[in-house]
Amino acid sequence: MAADDYEEVISSGGLKLKGADFGKKKKKKKKSTLSEAALDKGKSNYTELAKSLIESSTSLQKQKLREEERATSEEQRESTSSTATPVNITRVEKTRAEIKFEETQKMRLLEKAKKQALKTHKDRVADFNLRLENQSEHFDIPKVGPG
Repeated sequence: MAADDYEEVISSGGLKLKGADFGKKKKKKKKSTLSEAALDKGKSNYTELAKSLIESSTSLQKQKLREEERATSEEQRESTSSTATPVNITRVEKTRAEIKFEETQKMRLLEKAKKQALKTHKDRVADFNLRLENQSEHFDIPKVGPG
């Protein structure tokens, strides 16, 4: 009966000790050896590809610039030739209040940055500790138990 209990157990070898290398040796990895000619060929292909990509991107940029110039010149011709149709151009400008608001925001941001730059880490920690001391102990965990 005791032998029947252990028939299903599969043993995969003996016990293994930590840090001990007995019997099995690690296989050495084989380094792939490429000839220098193959490496140079790969580099030259890469440089040729990079050059062609750069040339194609610059040619595309030049082509786009030409098309934009043509479009603007055609628009100018059309606008000068058709003076009978008025073009309504609305320009959105910021109000004085919006401009002043943005300026004050920038000034406050600069002042805050100056204050931050003047404080050392030690000063920041001291300010933080003072703020914590001034808070009420409402959120502190109460002592549990007698005494």
